[in-house]
Amino acid sequence: MRPFVIEEIFWSSATHAFLRAIGVSRRNVYRVMVRAEPVWLRDVESGRRTAAGLFATRVVIASSEARARDAAVALVREAVLPISGNPKETPVLFEVEEAEVVRGVVWRQPRGFTLWEEN
Repeated sequence: MRPFVIEEIFWSSATHAFLRAIGVSRRNVYRVMVRAEPVWLRDVESGRRTAAGLFATRVVIASSEARARDAAVALVREAVLPISGNPKETPVLFEVEEAEVVRGVVWRQPRGFTLWEEN
């Protein structure tokens, strides 16, 4: 496990918490949960493609909730599109489930996805 002191989000959020405390910055740290579906994934062993959906949480620093939502969707899109095998007629749709301001310092950037298989 990586120590939190080498996490970029730790230093960024600590800096912004300090700047907000002294009244220099108006930017906030946001935790945003993004849902993406359908994501077509290929089973390596069988070669079969299955539709799935996923949730991903990202921490971003932005001046408004709308900008935080856009930044988080861009981060998730950048991570998901290279691994998805979606045909052109069924693109991956990204939607923000929730966004909240984080008070204090963020120790680690959430990584990975929570996947579910569609029936």
